[in-house]
Amino acid sequence: MRCVIVPAILLGVMTTAKAEPYVSAFGGVTFPTVESDFNLSPPNGPTGNILDDEFNVKDGPGAGYLFGGAVGYRFELPIAGRLRIEAEGARRETRRGDFFEFDGPLDSNGIAIFTPDAPFDEQRGDLLRTTSVMANVLYETPRLGQSVSFYAGGGAGFAWINQNTRLASSVFISSTRLIGVVNDASFNTSAFQWQAIAGVSAAVTQDIELFVEGRYSRTGRGEDEAATSLAGLAPTSLRVSQPSVSAGLRFSFN
Repeated sequence: MRCVIVPAILLGVMTTAKAEPYVSAFGGVTFPTVESDFNLSPPNGPTGNILDDEFNVKDGPGAGYLFGGAVGYRFELPIAGRLRIEAEGARRETRRGDFFEFDGPLDSNGIAIFTPDAPFDEQRGDLLRTTSVMANVLYETPRLGQSVSFYAGGGAGFAWINQNTRLASSVFISSTRLIGVVNDASFNTSAFQWQAIAGVSAAVTQDIELFVEGRYSRTGRGEDEAATSLAGLAPTSLRVSQPSVSAGLRFSFN
């Protein structure tokens, strides 16, 4: 019943209230957590051994950045406050741990032969990237002193997830540098994503607002049977959770 009532209320508001279009842009910091399922079986390798085991890893790769924008409409409600309905696109990216890749000779077992003058190439660390398209619905309180208002809501949509993991073998620490032979594991998938949003905005002019908001987004579990890894270690599925803090500008067209 709620699935019918809520859209009906939204439709009634949209058809009877004055619509104020707007665009917004934002950027900030995100703190992702990745829940990955791994399969240790090497590609085309033997079965029936410990390498066939699967395991789950929950990892927080560190802080990253996000940026995005939205277009939408704001509607005056019959009760106090306003309703915002918008379409949003956002990009989140996190890197972890630049390090130095060994670029010297290997022995017959593929183990690096380290020497005092061994060459190294600087490499970028792990990369997690999500690109999302969302539909959001938010309630906005009446402005306090004709300037400040608070809002909260949520949204749903899809996210495209790319994770490139730099796997280093023959690793050792030299001063503060991580050194090793590098293997790459890549994972690409798409999944349903939902998010919760809460923020505060302040009017700069009649048509321009500054806002600060917090978000919590979470994807469904995405799978990639074509995930590749030179080391034979590739995730079979993953889920990404990302709390974030951002600030931005909103432009209204009255």
